[in-house]
Amino acid sequence: MSVRSRTSAADQRGLAAVMAILIVALAATIASGLMWQQSMMMRQVENLAARAQGREVARAAAAWAAVILADDDPAVDHLQEPWATPLPAVDVGEATVSGGLADETARFNLNNLVSEGKPVATQVDAFRGALGQLGLEASLADALIDWIDPDSEPIAGGAESGYYLTLDPPYNAANKPLTSLGELRLVRGFTDEVVGRLAPLVTVLPAASRINVNTASAQVMAAFVPEMPTLAVMRNRDQRPFLKPQDFLDLAPEEARARLGTLIAVSSSYFSARAVVTSGRARIAWHAILERGANPATGAQPKAWPRVLTFHEEPL
Repeated sequence: MSVRSRTSAADQRGLAAVMAILIVALAATIASGLMWQQSMMMRQVENLAARAQGREVARAAAAWAAVILADDDPAVDHLQEPWATPLPAVDVGEATVSGGLADETARFNLNNLVSEGKPVATQVDAFRGALGQLGLEASLADALIDWIDPDSEPIAGGAESGYYLTLDPPYNAANKPLTSLGELRLVRGFTDEVVGRLAPLVTVLPAASRINVNTASAQVMAAFVPEMPTLAVMRNRDQRPFLKPQDFLDLAPEEARARLGTLIAVSSSYFSARAVVTSGRARIAWHAILERGANPATGAQPKAWPRVLTFHEEPL
């Protein structure tokens, strides 16, 4: 055999060895990829199952909140009651849940600004006053009124669809009550900064409500009830909650009582429940708004099973 023949045969054997190695490597890569895909699919299934389990645990927590509220004395709501005690972390099957209840009427309800299609002067004045306390423009109130009221005629300082349709992308004014605080970002002048400053002070509820002076924060009191010495009020209610609105008004300057009488209450019809559920690798927060019905004649709330108005996932 010639040298050239021997060299050619050696080259062919080397090439065959290289091809064999490449085929083995390719097969290993494909197998690894299939295993990775299978692992990812299994993880996705596990995550979906964990999220589904978390949702049901959160629904159970909302039902627990309804039980607490149904058993609560509806005449007066304050922070020393059982509903105001946070729920510590509790194991529920393979999940863990924690959370608590908060009084939504501890804040100013933005939907109070308009009633029966017209601005409510006392509520608008209160909101404008709070905007001033925060160093924000009073015209924000006008823009919000136009967003909520049903007509298409802008008021002075307001904005209707004619303004919003010039934006990119264009959209119409809602011309109906707000459904969430996030909707504020669509209203003229309500930048992320403005919404962030307002968020601790305001809420969005489906019906008119008054600020519960037994649960309102010092920040809410300072913004919406500036006539009152906030720290003194806080100390007073910590020792003895206000049992009726007049107990609070008796502490107010006489010239402020008529205004404050339209803004305040000592009980609530709306509460929010928040549950943080850890299930497997998933950790999710759920938020619900519960309504406890009121007697329209007296304002007192009869013992009735609260309704869950909204239930949704929220960012942690």
